Amino acid sequence: MKKSKNIAGNIGLAIMGISYFGVICLAMSSANTKTRFLKIEQIGLNQTDTVTVHFIHGSIPKANCTYQKKRLGGYLGGHIEIEVDDFVFGFLYDTLPINYLPKNDFNSKFEKRTKKNWSELVKYDKITSIRIPVTKPKKMRLDSLLNQHLINEPYDYAFFGQRCTSSTAEILSDVGIINEFSNQESIVAFYYPKLLRRTMTKYANENGFEIIKKIGIECHYWE
Repeated sequence: MKKSKNIAGNIGLAIMGISYFGVICLAMSSANTKTRFLKIEQIGLNQTDTVTVHFIHGSIPKANCTYQKKRLGGYLGGHIEIEVDDFVFGFLYDTLPINYLPKNDFNSKFEKRTKKNWSELVKYDKITSIRIPVTKPKKMRLDSLLNQHLINEPYDYAFFGQRCTSSTAEILSDVGIINEFSNQESIVAFYYPKLLRRTMTKYANENGFEIIKKIGIECHYWE
């Protein structure tokens, strides 16, 4: 019996050690990805156009608030969308509940709205928007890629997989607006909106990009 307990204890310690090592590796990978993000080439004179990344903050409605809209993740959740010309694109789940792990039968979709319709939908939300200078070819590639994703979703929306934050980072990376990194790196480094918002805000401040902040309705607790 004593021997069995010792074996069980050793197994438990081994699992804890592996888990701890895994957390350290993920943290190092995340930090490395964010550092590479911030080391992107400085904006040059050939950047003649802009795209905008909209960060909708997470929130929790207060009691008796008339605006009861909730986003996945609550206070630490929110949403991220990309504006190109007069259209706003976003990646999200198709139905609830979402998958914990990515599946071949995708529960995901990309949406596209006019800026006018989008502005009406988010008029009560707290939003941080960052305008990024880009070249016209990069803007065209971004627009083309987002419209392709409307027809064929590239991946599932999953709790431990791609969501709006990591998807936004990967898309901007794919068209060369930010530095290149892998699908797995984007998922680990930018697991929820605040992580990408902080990194991109720092990047914007260092490069003099325009940051627009919109306050949310008072009857919500905003992140």
